[in-house]
Amino acid sequence: MTRKVTLSTAAIEALRKGCIVDGMAPGLVLEVLSSGKKSWKYARRITGRKQLLRWTLGFFPAFPIADARKWATNINEQVEKGINPREVSAQQKRAEMTVSRAHQLNMEAVLDGRASRAKPINKPRTIKDKRKIFELDIAPKIGKRSIYEVTEDDLVKLVNDKCKTAKVRANRLAAELKVFFGWATGLRGREIGLKVDPSKQLGDLKFPEKPRTRKLCQDEIAWYLKGPRDHPLPLSAAAPSARCGHRPSAARGHRAAHSD
Repeated sequence: MTRKVTLSTAAIEALRKGCIVDGMAPGLVLEVLSSGKKSWKYARRITGRKQLLRWTLGFFPAFPIADARKWATNINEQVEKGINPREVSAQQKRAEMTVSRAHQLNMEAVLDGRASRAKPINKPRTIKDKRKIFELDIAPKIGKRSIYEVTEDDLVKLVNDKCKTAKVRANRLAAELKVFFGWATGLRGREIGLKVDPSKQLGDLKFPEKPRTRKLCQDEIAWYLKGPRDHPLPLSAAAPSARCGHRPSAARGHRAAHSD
């Protein structure tokens, strides 16, 4: 049963079933749910349209009468002008969701381990590199743009421009863009709500990288062979084991034999 009254705390507390319509704020309704909770709702036809706008605020008394009326009044200002407030909210969200804002949300997910199905959380070095790529190569070019307006051509240009000065970093940039935009279009990035992934074809932009040719000098080799058994094996000294196909543990044993 629906009745129109001037809402008061006493009238609401006396309500056991059905709903009551507020006589002061058009469209504002308080409905008693099957659970017994009392929910604030809004239902009114938009001026000049056939569309009926329905909205839910929350429960009484968490939202008192004054707050519910203010909420309904704000909606009415747009409804009476023929404007759908939901469409306005969606447009505002799209305008506010820049690439930088989306990347901030992505990094929060990365730090929490929510950005991918991989169980291990990214190492600090990986996270640092992600931030560096964004700050140097992505943010200056498209950071302020709405993420919904970024196209495949924008990303291809970004990677090709980087390739002119650093092929290795261009490959890293393409990989990071694929991860970021892939997240924004996936279930884990639903808060972004990107429908089309503009980075899908970036895997085709694989630039040739020159292999590292640095070799250990005589002093480094001598240090490697003469080092004490309990000395940690540094990264540069691990190169001989990698080139010979040995495991690091075998390399340590080899070094220990020479030191003896």
